[in-house]
Amino acid sequence: MYIYIYVYESSDIHKTANKICDRNEDGDGKTRKEINEYIYPILNETISRMDSRVRTALTYLRTKEFIENSGTDTKPIWIKK
Repeated sequence: MYIYIYVYESSDIHKTANKICDRNEDGDGKTRKEINEYIYPILNETISRMDSRVRTALTYLRTKEFIENSGTDTKPIWIKK
């Protein structure tokens, strides 16, 4: 017997992901610091909550292959595919 659990993707993830993609339209890569400086004033939440939302959105965009890391693991530079 198998139990399947489906977790719906939060609309917050999509909103944050769309803002990250909009910010990255010029084709130049953006560091996490540049993304945070753009997103944090828009979200207006606690630092830990904002950090979690940005991290989740970046992971979502990476797994859906909308963005890729052109930097290193320790200093990622996110570019649109």
